[in-house]
Amino acid sequence: MVTLKRLPFDYEDMEPIISKEAMREHHLKHHRGYVDKLNKALAPYPTLISRVGGLGALLASPKYIPLDVKKDVVNFGGGVYAHELFWDSISPFSTEPYFSSVLLSQIKKDFGGLYELKKALLETGLAHFGSGWVWLVVTPTGLRVQSLDNQLTPLMRGHFPLLCLDLWEHAYYLDYKSDRERFLNALIGKVNWANVERRFVAYL
Repeated sequence: MVTLKRLPFDYEDMEPIISKEAMREHHLKHHRGYVDKLNKALAPYPTLISRVGGLGALLASPKYIPLDVKKDVVNFGGGVYAHELFWDSISPFSTEPYFSSVLLSQIKKDFGGLYELKKALLETGLAHFGSGWVWLVVTPTGLRVQSLDNQLTPLMRGHFPLLCLDLWEHAYYLDYKSDRERFLNALIGKVNWANVERRFVAYL
């Protein structure tokens, strides 16, 4: 079973990028909704997540999910996983100066530099049709930016996520209406690169 993860900052800390009202709505309604629905789906299998080593491990190995709850676990579990990583992917404070050489070297190798990576995140997010997420992932051939529909995660592709940004309208409509571009530009300026680095180093 899973619990609603606390935010790594207070609801008002992301203002003016994300308002306190929008943050509370997103965390306490949408994120919590995925937690509750996942727990309901897993009620007949209360030890499944712990037996496979965590929610991420379960999503990465869907063959272990019983068929009768597979669709719900992929959807609701993906929602829980993505939201938890999303909160860790942004920060009220700039962490950009704290890159290590190993992460910077990989970014330069795969994208040409940090500016180009940010551009790829923005362009991929804007090109995505409908709801979903834009991800920075580690693949067997290096770092890649990709978007996926709804609550699908890169874990099912064998890719390791380093960060994700929410493309669902509920993430930005209260503050930005339909202006996804302005929302993404604001978020990309608040990426928690220190956490991205920690995840990359843990992967190596």
